[in-house]
Amino acid sequence: MHEKVRLRDMYSKKLISASNDAKNKYLSASKYIRETTPKLEENIIRQIETIRISEKLSVRDFCELLDMSYSSYVKIPRFERKLNLSTFLIVCRLFGYDISKLVGESYLDSADSVFRELAVFLGQLHGDTIQKIAEALSDSS
Repeated sequence: MHEKVRLRDMYSKKLISASNDAKNKYLSASKYIRETTPKLEENIIRQIETIRISEKLSVRDFCELLDMSYSSYVKIPRFERKLNLSTFLIVCRLFGYDISKLVGESYLDSADSVFRELAVFLGQLHGDTIQKIAEALSDSS
């Protein structure tokens, strides 16, 4: 009987040790991820708004696509409400966004988001307008 208790205690200590090793392996990464997640969430929300605008969808139409009330959605871009996982997945699947790409792109600097917004704006211009801008830029250099 004592042998069973001793083996159980030894096995239990090994499990605790293994658990601590696993925890310690991820501890520093976990701290970094917890500290940077709020910024990542903000960037993802900004990207979702960029998607909505680039698709020329009103907030009401976007809400209908997401099956979300207007009053709930408008709080998300103002960072008054969290974007839930279900809504995030709907946006990704509906607009064909790879989740890993959307999350990865969210690490870009804020200057990059300005370029993204500029690209959305330029994408809405007519071809002849873009050509005139390109000519003006090449003439100025």
